[in-house]
This record gives sequence, structure tokens and C-alpha cells, in this order.
Amino acid sequence: MITGADDGSVSLWSVNKKKPLSTVKQAHGCHGDAGLEQPHWVASVAALQNSDTVASGSHNSQVQLWKCGPNYRGLEPLFSVPVSGFVNSLKFSSSGQFLVAGVGQEHR
Repeated sequence: MITGADDGSVSLWSVNKKKPLSTVKQAHGCHGDAGLEQPHWVASVAALQNSDTVASGSHNSQVQLWKCGPNYRGLEPLFSVPVSGFVNSLKFSSSGQFLVAGVGQEHR
């Protein structure tokens, strides 16, 4: 399982543990003036079924794709895709060939 949080973290979970297997803090970077930076919160996540690929979306207008590390003990960034607006939802197609992002001018 994958989760995103308002503190900007993305976490990878197992149904067998109460704590995340891995957490990436500030997964989408920070914004704000020096000394007052705040992380871009993660508004949406998606996992490609039967694979090691996950995606996260944030209000920094980026969709970040991740690869699960060996034994699902970490998340490695693959690449980022810019979009025009806040990423409110993400969904992989059943074939895995497409990732659909719902974007808007405000978070939902």
C-alpha cells in the first residue's frame, strides 16, 4: 500500500506491519521563503497493480513516479511529469499503459 500526507511524505506499507516500510519526506520538495519553507503536501497516490511502480501527485503541479526498492524497503524516484494545476487524483489504467491525472485550479 502507498499513502501520501499533508506533511509532504510518501509512505510504503505492508499489511503485516503497523509502521511504514519506508517513508520519503518532502517527496515533492518545499516552497516558501528561506527559513519558512513548507513541504508540498501530497494530495493523491496510485499504485500499478502487480508491479513495483507507484505515483504521487502534489500541489506543486508535478506527478512523481517511483519504483519500490529491493524487498519493498524503499522508494526510488524515477521521474517527474509537469501538469498544469493541482493534482487532485491519480489512476493507472487496468492495462498499465496510462496514468490519468485529475487536475484543477484548487485542491479538493
